[in-house]
Amino acid sequence: MIYFDHAASSYPKPDSVAHAMHEAVSSYSANPGRGGHKLAERARSVINEARKTIASFFNAPSSKHVWFYQNATMALNQALLGFPFEEGDHVVATKFEHNSIIRPLERLVIEKKITVTYVEPNVDGVISVDAMKKAITNKTRMFAISHASNVTGAIVPLREISLLTKEKQIMLLLDASQTAGTISIDIDRDGIDLLALAGHKSLLGPQGTGVLVTKGDFDLRPLIVGGTGGHLSHLFSHYNGLNVMKLEQ
Repeated sequence: MIYFDHAASSYPKPDSVAHAMHEAVSSYSANPGRGGHKLAERARSVINEARKTIASFFNAPSSKHVWFYQNATMALNQALLGFPFEEGDHVVATKFEHNSIIRPLERLVIEKKITVTYVEPNVDGVISVDAMKKAITNKTRMFAISHASNVTGAIVPLREISLLTKEKQIMLLLDASQTAGTISIDIDRDGIDLLALAGHKSLLGPQGTGVLVTKGDFDLRPLIVGGTGGHLSHLFSHYNGLNVMKLEQ
């Protein structure tokens, strides 16, 4: 078989990926952060090392700036729907964007009353810096763009665009699903504020892996709440002691 669908997912995966997945489910398949026993601690350690590796690979400030998700779609939804937009804010995207950017943006148009400009490619099918610059208004808060189109393969001039966003103090969200692992990406060098990527494409990982890497703390509101059982006391501060007792029972 000759496989041509690498833009959707890489195949076949390296043997080392299969071995690592087998080791995880057979040797330490426990919940990290939900227990202090040996298997849970090993699972936690492996996840922490993965965070450190990703932070180093993309030059994030620290491993705490690496967020894991089920896929790049969810990472992009977190970056967009979780961002503290206000009514009237403006976002610049392109006509090349994946639905994982377009659909969250269109939801924000309805729910937060933001506006969006989708920049057209030029005659060569490339998004130009001049076109991006012309789309900026005094309300522009973010550029949300794909590093490379999954349809045409056209690559945006990232560093030139990031110089523009820094000059205008605009956030830069980059969807690197098609380029992470193929093209060198450094969030500091390339001026990226939010970097979303899929683990199962050029990074050769398994399906069900996505990452959001952040350059700073942008007050992102989590899409999903839950997780560990600790640090809950502040949630019940508005209850009296009797009600807390009932909840604990």
